[in-house]
Amino acid sequence: MVILTAAVVAGVCSRCPAAAKLTRYTTKYYILHTDLDKDMTREAVVRITAMGQEYHNRTRSFAGRINTRFPFYLYKNREDYLRHPGIVKGSAGMFTGRSLVATAPRSGGSWRVVQHEGFHQFAHKMIAGDLPTWLDEGLAEYFGAGVWTGDSLAVGVISRHLLARVKSMIRGGKLMPLEKMLEMKQTEWNAELKSQNYLQAWSMVHFLVHADKGKYQQALSSYIRDLSRGRSSSAAFRKRFGGNVKAFQNRYTQWWSKLDDNPSADLYDRINVLTLTSFLARAHYTRKKFENIEAFFRAAGDGTFTKIFAEIGKRNPAIWLPESLLIRTIKRIRDIKKWSLVPNGRGLARLQLARSDGVIMLGSFQSGSRISVTVKTIRPTTKPTGKSATRIPIPPEAIKRL
Repeated sequence: MVILTAAVVAGVCSRCPAAAKLTRYTTKYYILHTDLDKDMTREAVVRITAMGQEYHNRTRSFAGRINTRFPFYLYKNREDYLRHPGIVKGSAGMFTGRSLVATAPRSGGSWRVVQHEGFHQFAHKMIAGDLPTWLDEGLAEYFGAGVWTGDSLAVGVISRHLLARVKSMIRGGKLMPLEKMLEMKQTEWNAELKSQNYLQAWSMVHFLVHADKGKYQQALSSYIRDLSRGRSSSAAFRKRFGGNVKAFQNRYTQWWSKLDDNPSADLYDRINVLTLTSFLARAHYTRKKFENIEAFFRAAGDGTFTKIFAEIGKRNPAIWLPESLLIRTIKRIRDIKKWSLVPNGRGLARLQLARSDGVIMLGSFQSGSRISVTVKTIRPTTKPTGKSATRIPIPPEAIKRL
């Protein structure tokens, strides 16, 4: 899946700034040129592989089949990044029209800019025609907000902060009229860059993908195909979503206004289960088993996973993950009483999250030269009765060790 061995690494990039000696790595979807150290390069590789896969999975109904690898220049130092041809001063990453170029986030840092600009690169190559600016930027923001789980990029997250901002824009009448948004050109967008324009574009895309149990997904795919055939944004929108644009905007604003304060609670739990299961799969790959969930969590702070990934780095770098991802996830959970390890009947452990509302999420994996992780959600047929389980946080001394 990923080529990282020294024998197949090309030489220094000849067209890059003299101060940055970039090594070339061939990955599943990208040709990566970088000067990062070994572990940061490994993290970059697994992240961009998940990123490219999610672009493909989410756009397969209207994008072409990937038959090329995308050029990506990832610089350790911002000064070298700014010397790359075509870079706009003040940026942290951009798509130049051919290559994705970025300053590397620190280990565990936000990859939002890379994921945003990476979608622009993907869309330029894989989607026929020109996307209208609102959709191009809205989709880029949608993927930019994705959360990496180790083996996938989970998209569709609505943070409480962004939800509050969208609702505030709706209440304050600060939304751009939909008719204007549909026809806005890139030059107009760039002339006055506004965070609220990006926010509105993202919220429109999120609505079209997720509202009313995916009611508009097929129409969105058809809309993009119409655009690729040369139809104008406004005409194609009316054809696929109805002629009354104002009525559609009302449905959009009403849906957002009625969302509860934490609409992504289920998705955040799913992300945690996916992430922890990815690490459970790596432990199984090295034949490491855990007696219970406490032993699994404890292994994140006692050096066990350091040894696991040292072995994986030698045997199969393609499935390597940074321990920092595991530690951040455990810190985010804080409550171990809801978590357990359960057998699957074939000698493999599954990760179980049993919530106080009766919902159970089961994380399973298939381990080998590639890792496959899935989550099954089981919802109760009746509401649970009685008091919810007492929360038992991870002890402070354990957090300190992490």
